[in-house]
Parts: sequence; structure tokens; C-alpha cells
Amino acid sequence: MGNSAALNILTGHVTGNPKKKTRDQDMTKQIKLIDHFAKVNENYSTTNCQNGYVVDVSGQDSSKEWINAKFVFKTIDELKDVVQDLAWMPRT
Repeated sequence: MGNSAALNILTGHVTGNPKKKTRDQDMTKQIKLIDHFAKVNENYSTTNCQNGYVVDVSGQDSSKEWINAKFVFKTIDELKDVVQDLAWMPRT
């Protein structure tokens, strides 16, 4: 299996970026699913939080390595955009 991205909600950072082996990435940067995934699984989960939403996605990167990532969104509009992106992405 490939590297997994893990979310540290307390510090607001994504760790273990599957594309780059660098330090923690600040959540203020906009991260798009297409930047991580070439293909996604048909199933993904959405969690409602007090201050936003978390989407957990798995699939394959451009090297066909299996990856998992969690993305945090502050608004329902951001969540709607990512669900729309997921609908159009190629499937594993």
C-alpha cells in the first residue's frame, strides 16, 4: 500500500501528503482531490463536525499506488464542490 494522509484536527494540518514527502502542510492552502488522486473508490465518507465537514477518500494516485486522505471543509458550499468533483473523477 502507498502512503496515507492523516488529519490532525487539533493542529489543523494534513500530514503524510501522498504526493510529497515534506513537512506538515498548512490547511490554509487549498488542496484539490485531483492533486492527490488519479482515480477514487466509489465509496467515500462525509462527517459533520461542529465547525465544518471532513471527507475521507481512498483511491489511487498517478503511480497507481493506493492512498487514503481526509479533507476538511469549512462550509457546505466547499463540501458541495468536492462531492461534485468526486462524481466526475475516474473510478478504481
